[in-house]
Amino acid sequence: MKTLIAAAIIIAGGWTASLKDNVCGVSYPASVSNPATIQWAVVMHETPEMRLIMKERIQKDSPRGRLLLAQAKSRIRRWARIVMHDHKYDSVWKKIEHPKKKADDISRVIIARMLSRGGHNYKVEDDDGQMHTVPIICGTGVTQGECGVTTCKCICHSK
Repeated sequence: MKTLIAAAIIIAGGWTASLKDNVCGVSYPASVSNPATIQWAVVMHETPEMRLIMKERIQKDSPRGRLLLAQAKSRIRRWARIVMHDHKYDSVWKKIEHPKKKADDISRVIIARMLSRGGHNYKVEDDDGQMHTVPIICGTGVTQGECGVTTCKCICHSK
């Protein structure tokens, strides 16, 4: 096995990836055997935080915008990790390539979990202390056929 580190690109075991593209799971491509990918921009666009940013035309570089973006990224990483474990992947990447294999795209599964019909809400606090109610990521509305998981793993049910 040949490992080459150059400009944060790792080539090992056939998988090629930039370390900055790791979302969760195994973060070193030499150890990857069953990765999944997500379309980061598409999934980010579907988060409640990004919808709030677009709806209220919040500047992304404002304190409130940065807070909401950070919460959106955390939301995606949290659900990517759950879907990764549910589907037996060892890592999730924004982009990872192999000359003979293709990593599964789990974007639809993550979006389905985020936009489920569970109807739960939670509070998001901005820098000024104002609270905003946003739908919670809840697996209640996800059917067996979409992701193979029928139990809700949202934070309101996991306590």
